[in-house]
Amino acid sequence: MPADLPVKLYCDESADCPDGTYCSPDGQCAEWREKEDDVVVPPEPPPEPPTKWEPPGKPNCDESADCPDGSLCHPDGQCLAWGDKDAQGAELLATTDIAHGAVIRDIWISDDGVYYLDSGTTDALYNPSLDGAVRFLRHGEREPSVIHGGLSRPWEMFGEGDRLFVLDVPRTAVEITLGTELETRTLDLGCGADCHLLGLAPAPGGLYYTRADGQPERYSIMFKAQAADSLPVVLEELVSTPVSLSQGENFIYVFYSDPAYVLRPLNKQTGELEDGVPHGGGTTVDFHGEVFSGGYGVQKSTPSGEPINLYLPASFAPFDIHSVSTAGILVYDTTAAALLLVPTDPGPAKSIFTTSRWVSSAVTHGDHVYFVIDGCLMRKAL
Repeated sequence: MPADLPVKLYCDESADCPDGTYCSPDGQCAEWREKEDDVVVPPEPPPEPPTKWEPPGKPNCDESADCPDGSLCHPDGQCLAWGDKDAQGAELLATTDIAHGAVIRDIWISDDGVYYLDSGTTDALYNPSLDGAVRFLRHGEREPSVIHGGLSRPWEMFGEGDRLFVLDVPRTAVEITLGTELETRTLDLGCGADCHLLGLAPAPGGLYYTRADGQPERYSIMFKAQAADSLPVVLEELVSTPVSLSQGENFIYVFYSDPAYVLRPLNKQTGELEDGVPHGGGTTVDFHGEVFSGGYGVQKSTPSGEPINLYLPASFAPFDIHSVSTAGILVYDTTAAALLLVPTDPGPAKSIFTTSRWVSSAVTHGDHVYFVIDGCLMRKAL
């Protein structure tokens, strides 16, 4: 090495040098950005980007048990402190035991709080653990309470007045009367060992439901009055024609999928099934005298029979309407990967929340939207 070279410390690598210096190409320790023999020391390289975006102070998580006390695991895999808002302005109110298969099936909102249906956990073979439950989260509180537990496979929940109805497949239905003292009773819907219930639709005077019996299956539309000693009544017995129900304000809509797609309104007050009309599928509901249908996009019926298109997706895909209110129609568009609020008259739709994960339930209450992604109950201001 030349004798006139300014010598500091000799080195083979930067680890041989004192803190704040590096091993230069001349084999000597030099300070960062020091110029020697016309060689400019490069700046320190930037750190490698993380493989998953992680906001400061919010560790990755798979379930809420991974998060610090007072935090919940957001659907994007980040811990979010209770009461804080995510990047889209939504709050995370409650979660289920997602790691063991529990999801939220349905929600129902009252002035007091949120009722939600926890499907319960399963074992490694997907057998239910009998810990499904109807839970209640009071507005402004953090800890939900169980108002009815021990459910096997809770599938759907509907509210009617001060009553909740829960379908626990295959053949159990539960009625919960809300109030200062909760009253719970299992409904006798006449469903034996070779029967399974398909769907519920409560009405002011009782409960409409569909069931399948025997092999090959025979499908029936039934009604049970609210009185405890009332017996189920067959409204229509069908042969090998699957049917599904959707709940409106004054009507229940019965969809027949075989042999032709037909929709028949069932009047909640009279129990009469009206004439059927061709229908392409998707949820149909009525609200304030108007009828809205999911189908392919969102449509509003007119007296002339020509529907008005309120929203058309970018691709051909059936839509389920989650709920309708004066604020608009809540739907999830799989193509746009977004929960949307579609106005009840022609106009632009508003994006509520963008997510590629399925939004299973959504409803407006006051000036907020409550919605469910897997096992996460969320809320966002309109």
